[in-house]
Amino acid sequence: MGEINQTLNTGSGSSSGSGSGGGTATPPPALTEEQIESLKVATEQFGVVFNQTTAPTVALQQQYERVKESANVAITAYNHAIGTALAEASANKASTASAVAALVPDSVLDELNKAAR
Repeated sequence: MGEINQTLNTGSGSSSGSGSGGGTATPPPALTEEQIESLKVATEQFGVVFNQTTAPTVALQQQYERVKESANVAITAYNHAIGTALAEASANKASTASAVAALVPDSVLDELNKAAR
């Protein structure tokens, strides 16, 4: 493969070409039949290996989606916990109790009061 890569990268092949114009043109790369066959075999072998990565890639994507969903649930729960703690703390303070009562439904305040007992 190194020889093939060198041939393709340098543009020098085993055949010579004639340039048009004033200077000498670099001939296009020319691969031998053996090199072409080697490329075909390498491509087929790579295809087999590459196809084996499909299932792990799908599994990794599914795992990523589950982790993302779990993180979103955790963030939501954390935000709710903070809101609940703030509502409970504010509901039990004389200076903020009336504001909390206006914003928080009675059923929620009842549950907070039950939990505080």
